[in-house]
Amino acid sequence: MSRVAVGTESPSYWCYMSAVLARNLDRIARSGEVDATFVPPAIYDDAKRFLSLALQSAGDGSADDPQASMNAYSIAVDAAHGLHGGGSLADVDSRLADYSDFLSSLRQRPRKLTEKEQEIGQEMSRFFRRLLAEGEASRHEAARGFGDPQGWNL
Repeated sequence: MSRVAVGTESPSYWCYMSAVLARNLDRIARSGEVDATFVPPAIYDDAKRFLSLALQSAGDGSADDPQASMNAYSIAVDAAHGLHGGGSLADVDSRLADYSDFLSSLRQRPRKLTEKEQEIGQEMSRFFRRLLAEGEASRHEAARGFGDPQGWNL
């Protein structure tokens, strides 16, 4: 039985987390400092879950919930390709791993960020803003009846 929430297959499920996380990543990238309170725990948990699901499909394919994992990976690939104009899946996989590592590191002791961490934070912010935009577009399409091609009666 899956423990992943219903609706995780849609980019819109991740909208709120993406908005809050992007805003806070901007804040810490500008300040160059971080502490464990940079983002609410529920947002942190959702971001970790999204990245974990995506990375499960990026790896050897052994996912706890294959459908949710593949959906998260597809959403992540779309967002990454939208930012970087394409690129290989290996590049996306590497970025997702960097994002997950960086996010985990933010829960450690308060500290100044390295230059590389600031760059990753800025890139992550753009990634999650892209994810937010895709989620909002998905909500709009669903509200207009465009979200389910099976229901189009072509």
